[in-house]
Amino acid sequence: MARFCSKVGCCGASGPNDYLVLKKPLPNECRDTVTGNAYFHGCSDEIVWFLEDKSSWLTGIAFTLGFLQRSDLEDEIRVYDRIWENLVAISSAAANAVS
Repeated sequence: MARFCSKVGCCGASGPNDYLVLKKPLPNECRDTVTGNAYFHGCSDEIVWFLEDKSSWLTGIAFTLGFLQRSDLEDEIRVYDRIWENLVAISSAAANAVS
């Protein structure tokens, strides 16, 4: 978690106040390495913002895959129907030939 905080630039779940409320010292990972100032945003906010950026892509991919799967299923049903019709026709022809 410390590596994530320093890489993303976040501190605690909601912000640096999470540590202050617990009367814990602010970890170095919660500070900017250049200025030494504490990061303002919490890591939960950063994760949500990160996922918001990616969610439109994920949604698009999910819809595309769903559409392709539906189309494939429709094709399989059509093929099955044709096979069934042929079997029925063959059965009828065989029954007529016997009688």
